[in-house]
Amino acid sequence: PRFAWTRIVESAELDAALATAFAKIQTHMPEAEPTVGQGGAPWFDVALAEEAKHVDATNPGSTNTILDYFNATDHGRPNSIVAWCGAFAAHCMKASQDEFAAASIPTGAAAAANWKQWGAELSIASGVIPRGAVVVLSPTSETGGTGHVGFFVEFPDGGKLVKLLGGNQSKKVTKTDFPKAQIASIRWLELAAAQAGHANFNLPAALEPRRNMAELI
Repeated sequence: PRFAWTRIVESAELDAALATAFAKIQTHMPEAEPTVGQGGAPWFDVALAEEAKHVDATNPGSTNTILDYFNATDHGRPNSIVAWCGAFAAHCMKASQDEFAAASIPTGAAAAANWKQWGAELSIASGVIPRGAVVVLSPTSETGGTGHVGFFVEFPDGGKLVKLLGGNQSKKVTKTDFPKAQIASIRWLELAAAQAGHANFNLPAALEPRRNMAELI
């Protein structure tokens, strides 16, 4: 029908206009892209601070620090150290003092797989993954049934690997490279940031789901 064809043309024109607008923003307003330490991912700053403390599960001096991470989850503080990557992510969100990050901590946050509920999905193909995005990895023989969760740093080795800053990586808070193919989900607090009027939310991701256009504009 003529009306449907007109709607398709208008939709394509809008998509093209938004893509052009974003390209201009990248060129003339690079500060609008997600950055760490400028409101984009305050939880990542907390993670960096924890890394600087050399938290290590093999060091008895770190035991209480690791157990306390679980206080940010609905699991509660355990009596001994169990898989703690999810608890670390929750601690960073809560300690960031960002109201949206703290409120977004998912139910069952101690289990890595439950972080697939956090924020909005980002496509690996979007071209821009902000530092501090939550990355959930598929389960392996090492991680068991819940997989692993950490914060995105970069794609090293020509994009074949993903570097994450997280807890319980070689039993430490540290940066580690994982196979990119192991990524199960990449998440970002895009919608909450847009609604709060934050400048630093993921613009390319907002171009893909059309339901986010109002927040982007």
